[in-house]
Amino acid sequence: MTRRNTLLCAVVLAGIGLRALGIAWGLPDRVAAGEPPFHPDEFVPYVESARLYSDPRGTTFIWGGGFYMRLAWLARSLAEPLASGLGDTLGAAAPGARLSGYAATLLCLRLLNTLLALATACCAGIVARDLAGARVGLGAFALSLLFPGPVLDAHFARPDVLMSSACGACLALSLRAARSGAARALCGAGIACGVGCATMLSGLVGLAPLGWAALEMARRPGARHSSLPTRVLAHAAIALAGISIGYLVCNTEALLDPAAFQAGLGIAFSSHQGGAWAFPSRLLSYVPLHAFGVPGALAAAVGALWLAARGPAGSGVVLAHLIFGAVLLGRVGFDMMRHLEFVAAPIAAVAALGIAQCGGWIARASGASETRTAACLWGAVAIFTMQLSLGLVLPMQIDEDARYRAGRWLAENAPPGSRVGITSSFAGDQSYSPRLPIPADLRGEALPLRPEVDARGFLSRDLDFIATTDYARDRARGDSARRFQRELFEEGRYSRVFSAAPSFGPPLLLTDLLTDRKPADLSYTRATFFVFQRKAAEAVRGGAASPVPETSKPRP
Repeated sequence: MTRRNTLLCAVVLAGIGLRALGIAWGLPDRVAAGEPPFHPDEFVPYVESARLYSDPRGTTFIWGGGFYMRLAWLARSLAEPLASGLGDTLGAAAPGARLSGYAATLLCLRLLNTLLALATACCAGIVARDLAGARVGLGAFALSLLFPGPVLDAHFARPDVLMSSACGACLALSLRAARSGAARALCGAGIACGVGCATMLSGLVGLAPLGWAALEMARRPGARHSSLPTRVLAHAAIALAGISIGYLVCNTEALLDPAAFQAGLGIAFSSHQGGAWAFPSRLLSYVPLHAFGVPGALAAAVGALWLAARGPAGSGVVLAHLIFGAVLLGRVGFDMMRHLEFVAAPIAAVAALGIAQCGGWIARASGASETRTAACLWGAVAIFTMQLSLGLVLPMQIDEDARYRAGRWLAENAPPGSRVGITSSFAGDQSYSPRLPIPADLRGEALPLRPEVDARGFLSRDLDFIATTDYARDRARGDSARRFQRELFEEGRYSRVFSAAPSFGPPLLLTDLLTDRKPADLSYTRATFFVFQRKAAEAVRGGAASPVPETSKPRP
């Protein structure tokens, strides 16, 4: 086996290993039967697939397309019988090992994300190889597998990874079409773009590299059509035909139920109304530093500038993907790493180009060997990026989630029959089911902190305890929700008696030196849970301390 093949195998094993760590995090059976998973979006594919499971002729377009829901339905069809058989076999010997169809379906979709991540990495490697050679292509392949944001996103049963792989395939084929003039490659890129759009509305980003590739093909010498506009229209027709094929094959029900399709598009568009057609300052400032690491993000900036100034043929295809992606990001009102998934493949490619260029500049300036300099630079970036990803997923494997400790405290300290108000764990404006495991003898009540709700009224209700998170506190949406959190933490009618933070965390990062802001989706696995207890009436009037001292019980 050659050195390059050995390195390739090591990279693949590292990428798979990072995604395998913590892959069972927050599965619903780890809490209780019927409890939703910890991630606030993972109940969507299961619930929607359940509707399709009972009625395969049904339609659903939650994220603007129904393809992922069909995959969830297929995963459930395969996973539930297998989980039932394993449960019957292992149930007597190890009752805790039983895996329900609910958890098995989500686990199956998470495993699919690992395979899709490999496909996305291959696309990034092909793009970088076509632009700068095999060594740079191998570097882009490695970076795509090691980037922290994509590694974390692969642990959740959401359609982002599937959409990202489709966008990566669209980019790779568009670049091939622009450089070779092959109509088949352009049609294949259109099919990949159609698959991405059938998965999520964000797959529209593929239109930019497709359009640029069609323009590049029309400008090639020796084209059969004499008129440039005619050639552009001909190649655009090929691309549109590919998009239609990919979309309709994956999303045929859009033709069968136009009303449901329009409703799904309305839901998808509404999630992109938090921003404006402007520079997405949050999503292009501190969020990429976390999603791709500081070295990776800076190298991507260098690579993009090099492509714009002196890039080889086809560079415009990659730049079109990045620029149009930035335009779409301007419409997103949330600072989450998963929103950068559709630019993960071009970011890995241009980051590899940037590292290669920096290595050459350093070698020429210092007079050192260019090969050794490049190897040292690649090794340093890869090791740093890998430890960032490891710092995110290793706690998911070895750390007890903070909500377990908060639930255990309530089980040990709350009297039977106590009313426990639970705010949404992650989104201050949505009323998802509570994600806090509490015993059956406590009456849990969801407190939906939507903007139109008078959240201060929750404080005057006869609730014995209130549980919330740092995410709900720091990112409450609406004046009422913010007042509720502020009054709760100022300890008027309620006093904080317990807090549970993650026991393990990543080391000091370069991003900590640049900004104290964190992407919102880091809180899915790193949330701090707080429990507040209602003060006695005399304690409220006299300003007495809480009857129960605050405790925090991290794992030893």
